[in-house]
Amino acid sequence: VPLFFAVSGWFSFGASPEKLKKRFVHILLLEIFGDMLYISWRCLRDYLAGESLYWCLRYQIPDVQALKLWLFWNVDPFAGHLWYLSATCLCYLVLWAFTRLGRKDYKPLYVTGFILLLCGFLMGEFSRFTGFRADYRICRSGLFTGLPVFFLGLFLRENREKLKTWGIPLALSGVALSVLEWKTLGIHDLYIGAVMTAAGILLATSRRPGVPGWLTKAAAACGSISTTVYLIHLLLQEIYGHYFQYALEM
Repeated sequence: VPLFFAVSGWFSFGASPEKLKKRFVHILLLEIFGDMLYISWRCLRDYLAGESLYWCLRYQIPDVQALKLWLFWNVDPFAGHLWYLSATCLCYLVLWAFTRLGRKDYKPLYVTGFILLLCGFLMGEFSRFTGFRADYRICRSGLFTGLPVFFLGLFLRENREKLKTWGIPLALSGVALSVLEWKTLGIHDLYIGAVMTAAGILLATSRRPGVPGWLTKAAAACGSISTTVYLIHLLLQEIYGHYFQYALEM
């Protein structure tokens, strides 16, 4: 997840408001499409189980609390794993507003991102020391994960020439630190090591821009497929668990 947000920020450096608006709409439509898939399946499942069509649709309408969680903390009420799409929309929206104001110096965003990231770590990974443990959905939101790592991607893109030799050492150190954090602090949604690894991968791969065309096309194809798989993998799991697994056990 940190790598996803960092890459999104990296390729948003210097982007015009028009381009950011298109990306926002693209991600938003992607989330709506994913939500419609899950809503359609659950309505069909309940309808086949004997529920009326009215109640099938009524069950899918989120209450006010769920809508608040979706609006403020990117908790998708239909497919929880799609939170990162709402969070990405937030990132593009903030950067769009920033560029619409005519601002070209990203330093205020870098400072804001660092503060938000620090707050996220204090509420999550280091909560055992601070005594303040927030709901994991707050720590995992666009505010405390999406925006700071997105701004990190902007920072790395702007300073890649200065930092290019740090790529591989930073990535390897991040992997080692992630393992250490997991062993000592437990599992959390965001590690310092994970952020370091994402930053290192971006810097290391940016030093090899002249890759063959076939490799670029293959990477683009894999990226498209992986997005689709991630959108529907829980849907397929639900369908398998509800029908096929039961049929196989009969």
